[in-house]
Amino acid sequence: MRFSKFISYVFHPVFVPLIILFTLFNFTPILANSTSNNICVNSIYTLFILIYTILPILTGVVLVKFGLIGSFEMHDNRERIIPLITNTIYMLVGGIINSSCLNIFPFVKLIFLAIFIITICALVISFFWKISMHMLAAGNMLAVFVSSNFLIEPNLFLVFIFIIFALIIAFSRYNESAHTIPQLIFGLAIGFCTQIFLILNQSSIITSII
Repeated sequence: MRFSKFISYVFHPVFVPLIILFTLFNFTPILANSTSNNICVNSIYTLFILIYTILPILTGVVLVKFGLIGSFEMHDNRERIIPLITNTIYMLVGGIINSSCLNIFPFVKLIFLAIFIITICALVISFFWKISMHMLAAGNMLAVFVSSNFLIEPNLFLVFIFIIFALIIAFSRYNESAHTIPQLIFGLAIGFCTQIFLILNQSSIITSII
């Protein structure tokens, strides 16, 4: 397996939210100290695993089985429409059900909200253009750790690591001929700016609670 293909699998959008959550709860000291509320932590992990990984994968299997999409890669932008609609529904229902635990971790709640908005943006764009879903996820991931460096706990090492990850993901998607450079850049920009805007808009609430 080529390195770029491997990276595309590891940092697939169905796995990135779990990477973000795991890194925050285990490598960000202030959030790590908040994990005493094991019920809610486990509930949020379950939520992320279900709505971002398991349900989208199962939905993809069903859609391929019935010929509604050609493959999991979804090379045509319009093939993404149904999966993105179902993902939006999963997030909406999951967020409502798990709202009490998300409220305990406002930073995680803003990540959840940003991914929801990014998914809707991807859905709208997919009607007329193919944007990089990998880079939307990479931009979101990078924004989380850039903002956490200022609002939660200074950790330039994590920022540096996720900048490298974002660059590697972009190179991998380009090397796989999955996207053009504009599709990669716009994906990164939308994912990054959406998350940063939400977090900066609520920065006073985050710093007062954490």
